[in-house]
Amino acid sequence: MAEPVAPAVAEEPASVTEEEPVSVPTKAVAVKRSHPRQEVVAPVSALPADEIQPVAVQPQQPVRLVQKNAVPVTERTALLDDHSLLNQLAYTERQKPSDKGFSLIASGQIQGNQRGEVPSMAYSKPYSAPPFGAGEGIYNETPETNFRLPFSIGLAVRYNFTNRWAVGTGVRYTNLGRTFIADFVSGEGITIPQTDIDNEQHWLGVPLNVYYDIVNRGRWRVHAFVGGAAEFLLDNDFLVHYSPKDIHFHQNSKSTQWSVAGGLGVEFRITPHVGIYLDPNFRYYFNTENQPRSLRTIQPLRFEMEAGVRFSFGQK
Repeated sequence: MAEPVAPAVAEEPASVTEEEPVSVPTKAVAVKRSHPRQEVVAPVSALPADEIQPVAVQPQQPVRLVQKNAVPVTERTALLDDHSLLNQLAYTERQKPSDKGFSLIASGQIQGNQRGEVPSMAYSKPYSAPPFGAGEGIYNETPETNFRLPFSIGLAVRYNFTNRWAVGTGVRYTNLGRTFIADFVSGEGITIPQTDIDNEQHWLGVPLNVYYDIVNRGRWRVHAFVGGAAEFLLDNDFLVHYSPKDIHFHQNSKSTQWSVAGGLGVEFRITPHVGIYLDPNFRYYFNTENQPRSLRTIQPLRFEMEAGVRFSFGQK
């Protein structure tokens, strides 16, 4: 008997599944180039792997303009803390208005008229008549019985070439006077023995001084100065007391008196352009042995007091 044959089962054909392509999302990345200001944005799939470099995006910062060579505030504060006094003085000097300009000065000067002690015997020395044939003039002087108070008046200009330094010059008239006893021989040959004679000397001087302002603040100025002067004798006049009429005698002299001086002064400004000043100083006179007799020849080192009014021009 034949074995039954199992019916054939048709196998389902195997299903072939095609893989669908996987879609890769495209990222935008920034690629740095050689130029620092250029950035190229490209899809990741279009770039080689070795050129892909993620870049962190930084928020934009505000642009701040900094002055060239500026010193930070903290450093300026430190400098002021370290040298506060010097920095303040320097800052004040830079901020102070310019004091350059000319000044016109009207001045007067007084001096003491005291002299050294003179022995009393000098006033009573034996009388000796002038030599025979002596020309007109004064002979046998005795020490002075009186010195008049010397005084000077003058005009000067002063130029401030910095805020502290200045130079000044001008003209100054000085009057010196004394009284003494001596013999006088007139032009007619008349001898007047031991009579009172008044001597008055007129000098014209040209000073030159250098000034340095120690303090110049507000209405006050304190300055130091040094300088010198050349003075020329204009007239040496003698008044001889004689009865019935006094006699004037002029002694010709072309003397030049040199001196140096130094002192301190103070000025008070009444207005920004008008001030009054006081300059006490010491002055020394040279070559006194060849000068007409005066208080200067007896005491070459003199204390003087100058005062005046100063008018400023061209200063701020």
